[in-house]
Amino acid sequence: MTSFWQSTCSALRDGQEPSWDDVLDYERPLRLLLTTRYPQRYITDMDDLVQEILLDLKQQVYQRYNREKGRFRAFLCGVVRIKLLDRHKRRRRLRPLDQIPEPEALSEVESLSVDLVADILGALRRWHDKYASASDERLTRVYVLAGRLIHDLSYKEIAAREGISTSSVKRTLAAARAEIIGDLLYNTIDLATSDRAGIDWQRLGLRVREVLSRPQKHAEVLARVETPALRRALERWLDVYTLALKHLPGGLDASGEELRRGLEVIFGDG
Repeated sequence: MTSFWQSTCSALRDGQEPSWDDVLDYERPLRLLLTTRYPQRYITDMDDLVQEILLDLKQQVYQRYNREKGRFRAFLCGVVRIKLLDRHKRRRRLRPLDQIPEPEALSEVESLSVDLVADILGALRRWHDKYASASDERLTRVYVLAGRLIHDLSYKEIAAREGISTSSVKRTLAAARAEIIGDLLYNTIDLATSDRAGIDWQRLGLRVREVLSRPQKHAEVLARVETPALRRALERWLDVYTLALKHLPGGLDASGEELRRGLEVIFGDG
């Protein structure tokens, strides 16, 4: 899975100039989405287009984002739309119109999916950065997760490679998943600041994995969430995640399948 999951990143969306890591969270999902919607015969320089969009976000466009006017994903998709229209206007003078269809606005669910993938990559990057510089057994966590996520190794193969037991591999993966999903929830769940105090985000990450792996127990699992406000926020989060999951960018090509497989590793028991 090297091509997709080897690169991992996040978006702060706080009105300040973002770092390159923050901006690059959107590179893979944007590329997948644009490649799916606009075949190469329409956009022959997809790499340049994606880099232009990211460069604009990094250097100037972020200044126009106003959190109070809407979600970042809607703003981002507006930026993409403007960039595509600009190219369309320039090129329609050089080629027949039937060869350059006017780009349509991205749908709400498409933008939702792009945002979700970027958020997941951000959580994964932060987890990786936390442990990748360790010089002790904590570094094994990175190797174990990479074994599943990037190399698609079995638990037994990872155990043999790292010199640990299969049960240790399973425990390490479970802890990594809870930590990554907990970080994702912390950064994306719609919950008032006053309701965030005292939340164990890793424990909440375990709840999410339990709900997703046992949908028939959805209500039972959520009933164990501590407070009504958090329970409602988690319900909304799960609704958004489920909807976005149905409209992931990439279609059925290799990158799209790679993305889906990676999400199974993080959220499920893959």
